[in-house]
Amino acid sequence: MSLLLDEIFAALGHLLETGAGLGEIEAGSSWLWTAMDPVSKLLLVMVVGDHSLAVAQAVVHQVKGRLAAHCLPVFLTDGLAQYKLALVTHFGRWALAEEESVKPRWFPVPGLVYVLFGNFVTRPCSRTSCPGYLFGAR
Repeated sequence: MSLLLDEIFAALGHLLETGAGLGEIEAGSSWLWTAMDPVSKLLLVMVVGDHSLAVAQAVVHQVKGRLAAHCLPVFLTDGLAQYKLALVTHFGRWALAEEESVKPRWFPVPGLVYVLFGNFVTRPCSRTSCPGYLFGAR
């Protein structure tokens, strides 16, 4: 199983004015965050919020809550930095590095695969937009 995590800028001002039933959306929240299975198009999570680590954490937290206990899908993202930290804090462990490190840090659990994808039609391939594995086995 794989899950595509993505966010898109959205103009939601008219929905906020009309009270279109989107729950508690703050006035400045202009990003629609989604988590979906790219094959079946099953939409697992949809969150409206700002473009922050807190919202990325909320999305990944909801994803983890909707997965079976030992399910660990392949995560696909556009490389937004907030996803990496959100994934390792929910699917990782806090520990010291094997070297003589004085500060602990987050490590992905074995089996966690995080893959970058990019939009190759509208922008050229760069270090951050080329497909590649951030962590996990191919």
